[in-house]
Amino acid sequence: MSTAESPGAAAVYRLFDADRNLLYVGCSGHVDARLRQHEVEKPWWPDVQHRTICWYDSHTDALLAEKQAICDEGPRHNRRDSPHQARRRGDPLVYRTGGIEIKLRLPPDLYEKLRRAAFEQRTSMNALVVEAVRAQQEAT
Repeated sequence: MSTAESPGAAAVYRLFDADRNLLYVGCSGHVDARLRQHEVEKPWWPDVQHRTICWYDSHTDALLAEKQAICDEGPRHNRRDSPHQARRRGDPLVYRTGGIEIKLRLPPDLYEKLRRAAFEQRTSMNALVVEAVRAQQEAT
């Protein structure tokens, strides 16, 4: 994964409202063009006030990250690949990495802290959890 300043092959972008509620997660190799398309086509576009962009070295990696983010983070306006569209806050988050499946049932306040930390660090909730698990594995 690359930083927003150092583009790779494709990016996962997140669009947020003024209160930092996640509106939409998308994937594109041409983010600016895709965002202009959303601006023209999507009735929710005026709500967008913030965005994050994470670049990946391959389009496949970006698509997998997008799918995971949509499932984990439940953006308000995504429909595709979103079995958790109507997910309640008490439902478990499921993370998969390197053959490991992690199910977390977070209290609402902790879920919100994780969501905000992911936004502030310009990453996904999944990436933060995976990073914590890997750090724990290395420590033991």
